[in-house]
Amino acid sequence: MAFPNRWTASSSAAAALANSPTRRIREVQRIEQGMGRGVRDSDDHCAVLLVGSKLAMATRDPDWKKLFSPATRAQLDLSNQVAVQLKGQGLDAVRSALTACLDRDPNWVERSRRALAEIRYLDAGTIRPEAIAIRAAFDLASAGQYSAAADEIQRAINGIEDTLLRTEGQLPAPRHPPSSPSSSKASPSRRTERCSSRWSE
Repeated sequence: MAFPNRWTASSSAAAALANSPTRRIREVQRIEQGMGRGVRDSDDHCAVLLVGSKLAMATRDPDWKKLFSPATRAQLDLSNQVAVQLKGQGLDAVRSALTACLDRDPNWVERSRRALAEIRYLDAGTIRPEAIAIRAAFDLASAGQYSAAADEIQRAINGIEDTLLRTEGQLPAPRHPPSSPSSSKASPSRRTERCSSRWSE
């Protein structure tokens, strides 16, 4: 008896793209969201335990660490310094370190403040090229230039180097406004083009 293959295309793609830069960015965002304000706000404090080999790699691997915010990176560096000092001392030493943080031990507070005082943020943010293209396409579509808008999006998709981000790029591509005569009289192939999403090769 033949059984259906449960290894779907989406599962295969997810496995193949596990190390995609876009996937790493999303994982880092999830980690920082999980940490919350306690690691970003000077008026709040907390102790966060990251458990698991994947999280450990994310906090030590340079390719992952550079994706964290400057404040989080500074605190991860401080935590790694503490971890080196506590190595081999058992859970009691870990509890003592956590207590010093949560009880706002003056020595710990001063050490943490020194680590955060050296943070430097970029003066200007970075806008991804595809975001610029989406805005340009919106302006073109608003002006009734639907074909030009679709071409703008397609060029952006073709220019994306990150495989994960590229395969997620959908192109609605309405070449005519829905209410226009040319839209209602379009050939079946044209209607199919408008109604389907095209994926980059």
